[in-house]
Amino acid sequence: MKNWLDGLVKNKWLGVWLIGIFLVFTSFHFWRLADQEFTGDEASPMLNIDVALDSLSTGNINYLAYPFLWFHEPLRAVMEGALLHFLGVRPVLLRLPNVVFDLLTFWALVIIFVRERVDKRLIAGSMAAYSVGAFLMIGRLALTDGWTRLMLLVIGYWCCEAWEEGSVKKLMWAIIIYAVSMLRVLDTGVMIVPIVLVVWKIKAWRDKKFVRVTTVAGGVLAVYFGLWFLLPYSAYKKGLLESYNTNGLFYYLGRAGDGSARDLSFNFQILTHYSSVGFALWLLSSFVVCAVVAKLRKILLVSLPALLAVYLLFSPSIHVTSYIGIFFWQAVMVADYVMKKFAWSRTAVLVAVVLIVVLNLQQMYLSFWKGRIANSTRFVWGHADVPRPGFDVDLAVKRIYERHGIDPTGRIEVRRLRWEGKSF
Repeated sequence: MKNWLDGLVKNKWLGVWLIGIFLVFTSFHFWRLADQEFTGDEASPMLNIDVALDSLSTGNINYLAYPFLWFHEPLRAVMEGALLHFLGVRPVLLRLPNVVFDLLTFWALVIIFVRERVDKRLIAGSMAAYSVGAFLMIGRLALTDGWTRLMLLVIGYWCCEAWEEGSVKKLMWAIIIYAVSMLRVLDTGVMIVPIVLVVWKIKAWRDKKFVRVTTVAGGVLAVYFGLWFLLPYSAYKKGLLESYNTNGLFYYLGRAGDGSARDLSFNFQILTHYSSVGFALWLLSSFVVCAVVAKLRKILLVSLPALLAVYLLFSPSIHVTSYIGIFFWQAVMVADYVMKKFAWSRTAVLVAVVLIVVLNLQQMYLSFWKGRIANSTRFVWGHADVPRPGFDVDLAVKRIYERHGIDPTGRIEVRRLRWEGKSF
């Protein structure tokens, strides 16, 4: 911690610049957040927690099983669900946890870049590009993408550090954070690949403290996933559910591989939609350089499993942007390597980064800001021009309003979403 703070103190202009663009980044997250439509994607997981907490007022502990019976990770929205249950339907407050995690990711990236002694001009330019990427719009929702982005980045960085230094301590921290992150969202599960590889490389099982930590973490996850398996099956046997294999953890296991049957170009289109073509190409090209340069190859330890998760396990969706933190870290490290290895390339790299800043800002304005946020009294968050299944997005929202004694009339819209003439 002290090292990266010293780095900023020694480069005061960089610290001032980063604070400035962080304020811009923050303002984009909060600007007219209260006017943004409360969507079914946000409402569904927190509704499960809202119902589960009825056990406190009714004394019926059976309500605690409710989140385990359905599609979302039981603790996916425990923060937002608790806020909903005790403080009511306040969209800004319900979105606050995801916003905070998204803002923390900004500083996590800065800490990594300062620790790695990345060129200060590159830090300034790359964080400017990051701060105006349209993927921050997803950070405005009461989802888990901010959490996922931060956890993947932190776990991945500690794994790389442990790999390079042979540090059991850093590996243990990665495992602890991994266990905590898995309780909230399963997308971080992909980090089991680098964790296992690091354990094998440094022979961590020889450390008794490591064995104790992993045993506890594994035990917690075993109980958690055991409940998620057994409760839907138990409810099915009692006639409370029509099927068990489309509920609980069975649903997620059945979903694995769906993405591989779809047009893989959709993921790239989503990435460009939520950033820019230049930004997306920068991220993807960094994989090639990392594969060639031995010094950077350690980052592939985490970025390749993340890339495979994006393209092979998950259907095309906005959650592709959850992995941007890892990919962006890799891309900046590649740019820094090129600048230091080839002195003649420095100006070209910095000019390219500035161009990406402009492209990202333009894309965010055209795709989200124009006519949706700046000019509407109440705007619908922009799904219409990204690939997405058509469905009634507001059933969970309607139930939440009704549960909290609010008339949903005029507050929600029922619509089927399309993209370039294709319905899904």
